[in-house]
Parts: sequence; structure tokens; C-alpha cells
Amino acid sequence: MVQVVWFDAGPERPGRLLLIAHHLVVDGVSWRILVPDLAQAYRAAATGGEPGLAPVGTSLRRWSQLLLAEAQDPERAAELDLWADMLDGDDPRIGRGAPRPARDTRGTAAYVSATLPADLTGTLLTAVPEAFQVRMNDILLTGLALAVAEWRERHGWSTDHADRTVLLDVEGHGREEIAEEIDLSRTVGWFTSVFPLRLDPGEPGPDQAPTGESAVLDALKRVKSRLRELPDNGLGFGLLRYLNPDTAGVLAPLGTPQIGFNYLGRMNGTALDGEHPASTEWSVSTDLTAGVDPSDGDLPFAHALELTAAVRESADGPRLSVSCAWPAALFRAEETKDLLDTWLRALHALADAAGRSGGGLVPADLPLVTVTQEEIDAWEAEPDGVEDVLPLSPLQEGLFFHALFAGTGPDVYTMQTTLDLTGPLEATALRAAGQGLLDRHPNLRAGFRHRGAGDSVQIIPRRAELPWTQVDLSGLDETARQAELTRLTDDARAERFDLGRPPLIRFTLIRLGEEQHRLLILKHHILLDGWSVPLFMRDLFALYRHATGTRCPRSSPTAATSTGSPARTARRPRRPGARPWPVSASPRSSRAPSPARPPRCPATCSVKCPPR
Repeated sequence: MVQVVWFDAGPERPGRLLLIAHHLVVDGVSWRILVPDLAQAYRAAATGGEPGLAPVGTSLRRWSQLLLAEAQDPERAAELDLWADMLDGDDPRIGRGAPRPARDTRGTAAYVSATLPADLTGTLLTAVPEAFQVRMNDILLTGLALAVAEWRERHGWSTDHADRTVLLDVEGHGREEIAEEIDLSRTVGWFTSVFPLRLDPGEPGPDQAPTGESAVLDALKRVKSRLRELPDNGLGFGLLRYLNPDTAGVLAPLGTPQIGFNYLGRMNGTALDGEHPASTEWSVSTDLTAGVDPSDGDLPFAHALELTAAVRESADGPRLSVSCAWPAALFRAEETKDLLDTWLRALHALADAAGRSGGGLVPADLPLVTVTQEEIDAWEAEPDGVEDVLPLSPLQEGLFFHALFAGTGPDVYTMQTTLDLTGPLEATALRAAGQGLLDRHPNLRAGFRHRGAGDSVQIIPRRAELPWTQVDLSGLDETARQAELTRLTDDARAERFDLGRPPLIRFTLIRLGEEQHRLLILKHHILLDGWSVPLFMRDLFALYRHATGTRCPRSSPTAATSTGSPARTARRPRRPGARPWPVSASPRSSRAPSPARPPRCPATCSVKCPPR
């Protein structure tokens, strides 16, 4: 099943090592195990040592036993309806009839391919996944579903314009962790799984192009939701189709999709030994001139169309290549080229949408809450979008209830920290440090909503701008300055937060003199507890130091009045003689809180800022 050939080019030139293995014993992942092991073994042998290869976690034999047992498991057998429904539906005939095994063999194959430019590929690999929380497979399948639906209609192969669903056979890597003890990271073999997938890209509106922005984003959510519903990335279909005789009898008569799809991943040209760049002796050779045909010419095509996608490295960066193979008797080359062109147009539309839109969340992305797609869409339509949606803790539920019940007036759960700052201060850097806190800690951006279903959720927006107010009182005399300072401090504390409009944090910087400032930090208790405030302050000062290149000493409390919840303070009486837990400007001075000494955050701290 394996053959190795060494092509010796003589002492002055590097030779070539050809490794050939039957697909029954290796898959794409296996090469990334075999070649590094071979390189390591060679280096050890060349120096007279013994190869110290890493152990294999789960053997192929053990994996095969697990699959057989898994196929008989009642929970796995319960997937039967899912896979039967996937296959039992309309699949309009494409091309010129069904493939004939005796005629439509690999020896009659025709091919067409296309490649995207590096900049567009880069957008699909980075910007689109980041904007819509998707994987590359989601993107490719969305484009393909849109393309096939449009392509069938254009060529008169669609029997029902109301049903635009597309049925595919999708290949997966098959290395699914179906049990806790499974470790296939160093197991060599052919693990590939194949499963049917019915996708509904949706129907474009009367004023929408099939690959317009609204159409492709709707299709992306539909495809993503469908893929997230599949247990273990579709592994169960093969188990029930071939290893369980009770379910095999149900699935076998339902046939096979006409279109096969396989995303090979990123096929880079760098070395496969895991540590050396492409120019070394263990890099993949790209100058092999002798053609090696891995297929049997008499092997029948499994599908009428077989589509493959891969990202390959090039001189100007990674480039996505898509190709199509088919029996020459079923399609003309211009017909399959039309499909690839339509597919690439859909991918281009998704890339364009990433620069203008965001979102893409579906209920499956939010496993901790039960929400509808309509709710998600409404939240994502808000200016700051949605990064995550989380449930409330029991104490947060209580705080949220009190905030809603009180309605107006001062909120006792608004926490205020007052810092008197001495020395040169860069207000711009301080504001950036406060914004950095919101960027660094997503939960600090949370807003709280009561759902119609009766429960509440906290919505984490993708971004939130820090509310920042700057006031200059340095021109007032001492009496007027102190009076205005007291008023501003009291007013800031009395102003309520709207818990549904994040962020529930705001900063006010008051200039009192040449090197005298007061910083008021207001935050709602629903975001963080007293134990978190020292960490909050530590990060604030660390971010400020990073922005200015200065080091501030520890702050010292000038007043020790608690700003936490009165109810919480009553439940946690302070041990007699215990000192307040000081806020620190140095990360090294933040120590783990002692259970015997609950933290109390000083209302006012003095911080002396040295010159830069």
C-alpha cells in the first residue's frame, strides 16, 4: 500500500524522495504526520541516534472498534430521521441524464478550474470569518448553494422554482472526538467521512439579485445554521448507512446526491516537517515533471459533478482554487464553467459584504441562551452589532429586577471610584486606557434586556465607545472650585445608567490645576463585583502606562467608604481590624483576595503621576 522511491541527483544536487500511498491508508492529515516523523527519524539516524517519535494516541484498530460500537448506540441511531429527511426530497436532474457506471468512468473525465486572486482569497480567509463568525467551509458551501440554485434555473434543470434547495455529498476529515479518550492527532489512516447535506439558500426578493448582499447574507445564515445542527460534523451518516444493518436498509434506497463537494483546506507549499521553511530539504517539491495519475480509469464516477476547493500558496499570497470534474457525456465544458463562474461571483459578494456588514450569528452560536433568529437579527441591526448573548447569573437577575422596579432616582448599585491624580497627566492616553478596558473585557460592554419570553439576557456588542466627559475647573477660585467639584462628583453618582444601553461605565476627568485632576469612574454593579474592581484598576493603570511609557506608584486610599451594594456589604461584615483592600496601579501588587478579608474599594484614591 506504500512505495518509496529515491531519485539520486548526484553529490552536487539535491535528490527527490517520492512517497506513494494508497488512499485507503492515508488522508490529507496523515501526510502531516508521516513526513515530520520521517524527517525526524532521518535526522536522528544521520547522527547515529534513535528516533524518538511521539506516541500515537488512538490506534486505527481502536478507532474502527469504536465506530462499530457507536453505530449500534441508540443515541446515534436516533439520527436516522435526520439523514432520511436530508435525502428524501427533490433533487432535480442536472445534465444529460443519470451517470452510467459502465460509461461514465474516470477515463472519460473532463475538468475545468478557476482561481481567485490573492487579495480576494485573503478576505475570504480572514475578514469574512471575523465579520460573520463563520468557517471557510460555511463560506464555500454558501456560495455553492447559491450558485447551483441559480445555475439550475438558468439551464432549465430546476423543476420547481419555489424549491431552491440544493442536495450535496460533502466530504469531511472524519476525525471527530466522539469519546473523551479519543486522540487522533497522530493517527495515520483514511478517516474521511461523507454525508448528504440539503441546503436552502433562500429565495431572493423581487428586487434582489441572486448574489446581492441581502441574498448572500441570508443564505450564509441558513447554511451556517444547517451545518451547526449536524451531530459530529456528519459522522453519523456513514455509521448508520454502512455499519448498522437496521438503519442501512432505510438509507440505502434513498440514493446518492448528484453533486459531491470536498474542501481540502489550506495546501501550503512550506515544509511538512513542522519546523523548516519551504526552501529546506523537507519542503514539498513543486517541480515534478512526471505525471502521476492516482485514479483508475475504469472507476465509475460517484457523482455527476465533483467539486473541489483548496487554498494554495503562491508568490503573492494564498489563492483559492476551485475545480470541477465530470463524465464528459453529461455536461458541456461551458456549462460547468458557468457553474464555477457563478460560484465565484457568490464568493465575491460575500467578501464585499464583509466590508460593509457584520453579524451572522445564528441560535446555534449562542448555546447558553434560547433565542430566535428574529431576535438575533434585530440586535445585530443595532449600530454596535452583537458579539455574544449570555444568560444572567442569579445575582444579576436580582440587580436587573431592582433596576427595572426602581425606575427613576438614584441607583444604589451604581459604583463610583474617585481618583485624585497628582502630576503631569495625558488625558488622551487615559481615555484610550479606559476604552482599552472595554475592548479587552467583553463583559464590560454588556447591556441587559428583558425578553418577551419572560427571561433576561445580557447582550455583548462588538464595540462600545467609552462615555468620556472632561471638565476644566482650574480657572475658578478655591471656594468655587471645591463647590463645583462636589456638585460634579455628586451629580455623576446620582445619574442612573440605562441597563439596556451599554456601556454601563463612564469616566469624568476634572482638571483642578496645572498638575491636579480628579477622575470619576462610574460603573454599574451588575457588571462587576468588589473583587473585580482592583483588577479593573490594575488594567486601567497598566494600559495608561503602556500608552505613555510611564510607571505610576501605588495609589493610596484617602477615604475608605464602600461603594458596593449596601445589601452585599451587610451580608459580608468586615473582620474587626481588617484594612480596606487598596487599589493598586501596579499589576505586581494585586494579590489574591483572602476569604477572611472581603475587599472594600476606596471611594477616593490619590495617585502621583511622575513626569515622562
